Order: sequence, then C-alpha cells, then structure tokens
Amino acid sequence: MDDIVKRAISLSHARSQNNNNTYDKDQVIDLCDHLVKFVSSLNDEDVERERISQAMLDKGLLDVLKDPKLLAETNSSLSDEYFRTIYAQTIAELAKVEFWRIPLSDPGIMRFVLSSIRIDEKNIPTIIQVCRAVGNTCCDNDIGRSTLSQLNGIQRMIDLLKTLFVNQTRDPPSANILSKDSLDQSSPTPTLPENSEEIPKTESIIEKRQDIDGIHIDHKLISTLSGCLFNVINGYEYGQEIAIKEDIISDIVRILSHYWTQLAVDDTRLPCLLILHCLIDTNLGRQQMLSTKITSDLVSILKQTNVDDESSLTSLLEMLTSLCEDDEVKLHLVRKEHIDSILINILDMNNCDQTLDSEVTKLILDLLILILTHDTCMDLLFRSGSGTLYKQCLNWLEQEKDYHQLVSSILAIGNFARNDINSAKIVQDNVHQTLFKILVKEAKVDGDLRIQHACLSALRNLSIPCRNKAIIAAPGGNLIRVLREMSAIKTHPVVFKLLATLRMLTADQEHVATELGTDELFLERIIDWSINEDHPGVKAESARLLTWIIKNSKCRTVVDNIVELNGVHGIIEMISCGIKCGIMQNEAFLALILLFASTNPLLEDLLIEGQLGYHTHLFLTSMVHEDICEEILSNFITLLHLISGRSIKLKNHLIQQKILTDLQNIPINGCSNINSKLNTLMAMLGENQ
Repeated sequence: MDDIVKRAISLSHARSQNNNNTYDKDQVIDLCDHLVKFVSSLNDEDVERERISQAMLDKGLLDVLKDPKLLAETNSSLSDEYFRTIYAQTIAELAKVEFWRIPLSDPGIMRFVLSSIRIDEKNIPTIIQVCRAVGNTCCDNDIGRSTLSQLNGIQRMIDLLKTLFVNQTRDPPSANILSKDSLDQSSPTPTLPENSEEIPKTESIIEKRQDIDGIHIDHKLISTLSGCLFNVINGYEYGQEIAIKEDIISDIVRILSHYWTQLAVDDTRLPCLLILHCLIDTNLGRQQMLSTKITSDLVSILKQTNVDDESSLTSLLEMLTSLCEDDEVKLHLVRKEHIDSILINILDMNNCDQTLDSEVTKLILDLLILILTHDTCMDLLFRSGSGTLYKQCLNWLEQEKDYHQLVSSILAIGNFARNDINSAKIVQDNVHQTLFKILVKEAKVDGDLRIQHACLSALRNLSIPCRNKAIIAAPGGNLIRVLREMSAIKTHPVVFKLLATLRMLTADQEHVATELGTDELFLERIIDWSINEDHPGVKAESARLLTWIIKNSKCRTVVDNIVELNGVHGIIEMISCGIKCGIMQNEAFLALILLFASTNPLLEDLLIEGQLGYHTHLFLTSMVHEDICEEILSNFITLLHLISGRSIKLKNHLIQQKILTDLQNIPINGCSNINSKLNTLMAMLGENQ
C-alpha cells in the first residue's frame, strides 16, 4: 500500500507544478495498474480491507480518480482506449470492497465510465470492465444505482444488451449507443471532435463471429453484462421499473432461447436467469412473465437443459412454480406444453445416471403437485386412469425407492381422488391397498409424518364415494384397527387427517362405527381432542367424528360409552359454532337426540354441565338475522321438545337461560310445519312459569 500512497502523493505534487493544474495521464495509468494488482491481492477480511481503503482515501486517491479535467481531456479523445480500460478496471476492483462503493458513486466517475462504451472489436475489453465497474459499484448500493439512473445508465446498459445480443436479426446497431445527446445534460460533456474515429455502422463485432450454430456469443461479455444488470436492479424498485419498461424480460428470454446450448452453465446462464428471478416477484414483471409466449420459452429452455446443470434447472423450476400460482399458466403448461411428460423425462434421465440433486427432484415433484391442485389440470393428467403421470405415480408407489417420489406420488393420488369418478377408478386399481401397505410401515408415534399425512389425505379422499367405503373398510380387514392405533400420535396435522379419514369411513358403515365406539382407549383420545383448544381443526373434527359414530353405530353400548366418558361436551359446543357451520350444527342436534333417546341416567347432568342452555342461546341469537335451513331448525326444535318433555331439570335449565325469549325471535319465513312445532315448544317451556 505504501507504494500506492507514494504514487498518489507524487501525482498531486506533479499536478501542482503543472500549468493546467491537471494530473499527468501516464502517471494516472501507472497508478491504476498498481491499484488493480494491489486490490486484487487483498485478503477477504473486511476489517483489514476497510482500514487500507480508508488510508488510500485519506491520501487523495478518490480526488485523482474523479478529477474533472483529467476525465474531460480523455473524453475528448475516444482513441485513448487503454486508459479507459484500466480506469474502468480500477473502479471495478475497488468497488469489490464495500467501503468504496459510495465514494465511487460520484456522478463524474460514473459518467466517464459509461462514456467508454462503444461497439467494435477492440472495445470489448473496455466494455467488460465498464460492466464490472457499474455492477460492482451498484451492488447493494442504492446511492450508486440512483446516480446511474440519473445518467440514464440503466437504459444504456439495457441498450448495450439489446445491441450485442438481441437485435441480431434487426437493423445493424449504431457505432456508439451512448451518443452525446443521450448523456446527462445537467453537467458539461465533451463533444466528439470532427476527426474522431468513427465505427462502421454496417457490421458489429457479433456479426464478425459466425459459427455453425449461427451467431457466436462472447461468454465473458454476456456473463459480465447480465451480472451487472442484476446488481443494478436487484432490490432496487425504480431500476426494476425501468428494466421492465425497456422490455428486458423478453430480451433475456430471447437471449436464453437463442443461445442456450452455447452458454456456459454457471458463468453465463445463471446471471441471466437471476435477472428473471429478480423481476418475477414484482407486479409488473410478473404480469409480463405470465404471457404464454414467455412461459413456452421457459419450458423450451428447460427441455434443453441437462440434468447435470442443477443451477439452471433449479432456477427454471422455481420460476415455473412461481408462475403456476396462476391457474391459466397451469392450464397452458398441461394443455400446450405437456409439462408432465417433460418433468418425468428429466427424472427418468436422472434415474439412469443419478446426477440430479435431491432438491431439484423435489422441485420437479412439487411443481407437478401444484399443477394437480387445479381441477381441470388434474382431470387432464388423470385421463380416466391412463395418464402418464398417474401411471408413473403407481410405479413410484410400488418401487418405494426414492423418498421424494414416494411422498409426491401419494400426494398426487390424493389429488387425483378429488372427484368420485377418479376415486372409483383408483380403488378399482387397488391403489388403496398399496397406500395401506405404505402407511402400516409408518403407523406409529415416531413414524414419518409426511408419509402419514399424505397417506391419510389420499385415503380420506378415496373414502368419500359411497361405493368405495365398503371396499376400503371391508369387514375383516386391518385398516380400521391400524387407524385406531394411530390415535396415539399427537402431531395435530396428522391427527386432523386421521379423524377426517375415519369420519368418511364411518358414514353408512355400521361395523366401522361400532368398532370405533367400542374401543374405549380410542374414544378417550377423541373426547380429549373434542374439548382441546390447541388446534381448532382437530377439536371440530373430533366432535364431528363422535356424532358420526353415534349416528351410524346403532349400538346402545357405543352410546353408553360416549356418555360415560363424557363425550357430550364437545358435541354441545358444536351447536354454537356459527351459522356458517350449519352442517356441523345439524350433526350435533341429531347426535344429541339419539343420545337423549337412550335414556342414560348420566346424560341429564352432563348436558347441564356442558352448558347446553348457554350454547342453545348462542345458536338462537346468531340466527336472528340469518336464513337457516328448515331441516336444521326442525331437528333443533325436536331436540328441545324431547328434552323439555322428559326432564324437568333440563327444562328449568333452558328456562333460566332465557331460551323462551330467544325462540320468539326465530325467523320462520312462512313455514307452517315449523311454526306449529315451535308454538308447541314455546307452550311447553311456558308452562308453570
């Protein structure tokens, strides 16, 4: 560093002796040469680099670099190419150190760096250093980005991208894309002398480099330029707006589509992809990328990508996954691009040489599952049981070789089973038995949670159609026993799916309801969950399962077990779950009617302890201004009529809760049958008051 300081001091001394009060250009070049070598040799310790940088700044280094007379003199002669190159390289090397980025954001420095861009064969080294200088200075530096934007620098860098790599099939580029008219007029800018070197407009450096594939691409140039643009706009909203307005998304996609097979894997592909990544999260950028043309181009690029190019695969898959949040993109990918076959082909290629990272495999599978969440896409991919993806999932289920493929295939089956026709076909293919075999291996407290959750989700969907229930839960099978034993699991998401699956299998299946209702250990767990506030979904599903067991078992022992284990509390709370949950309320009324009809002597006190009157009051007050289903209202009145007629204690409990007053406010909506039953109930409650 001492040598650098000595040279800077020498420059200052020589300047003071100069009649024009300017720095000697040859000495500045010598200083820059040494600076580039010195800064490149610094270690990566931030504290040491900052200390050295502060010392150089204190000795006047920045004053040398931004001297307006030196830069103006050089600007007047475009032939002084080496000075421009070493100057830009010096800025680039210094800006690798965060300390220098704000000082180097000086408008004079930035303007001179930008003015060095001209398109010809000899100028390419300078352009590369300019891109490095701009990119490094603007990295995480909004001050530098602001300076650049004020000088129209973002547009100029994008224009450079278009000129070099996009417009090859259009009119030839002009010799100097940064003409004097495009420079910031707020500060004086030297004009080109009449005899300055002109660059022929009929050809560009790219046109001089043809190869058998068409246009040759300079890997270093595209890598540096795209990396520069990424540093400029990443996290800089105004810069992103400019880039999107300049249609950089289409430009980058066009470059990738045209040159993909020529681009070096990490050095040149990734910076371009990062620009797209940066813009896809903006509203304007996302709107542009949602176009079918962009989506199709991304898929085309994906098809050309080898499995060993994991960084590109990851980037492309992440972008497609993001775009697939839009349903139209999902449909386009399935209908026009046959994305399922493309993604499966990538996985098949990987199976041959095992080069694909597990995270890339997971991205592919997650994208497939995301697409399946759209109903039309799901049906198109299922194709009545002949779809490529469905068949592949069956193979993955049988093989159980890859964990991600196994979990994703189970999730895919669950998605395919979202309608009754598909579910019937899947059960016909005995897929439910395969799922059960997989579940049994993990049906324990410390089993794999993802497999548990996925299997239960799929079995739940498969159990919805009536014709499937009897097949899946056939008497003599082990499924219900295994599911009962899984109630020992305490993980709420798994428990929620377990309860939902059992509830589906209980409907119209007396033997299932009876088996569940006679297992006291299982009932104790369900009842505990039905009053546990830790997970609202588990609480509600537990109470619903109890009502379905009561309704479908037709067994006095089951009813007595639920009463004696105090399972009525959670059922009572269902009454006040809200008018939007009318189905649950109706289930609660029916279950309580059946429980009360059993005449269990414990029930009376349990209903009072469970605050039947309070929850009835909440139910009635919530429906004052709402339309309510006639069936629900009829079952509710039947329950209260039964209670009031058979139990003086319960009748008085209801009266104390002002239920009679609440009943008078029920909207009848002209239903004579309901009105008659309601009048009878109110007369009964009004007796002996």
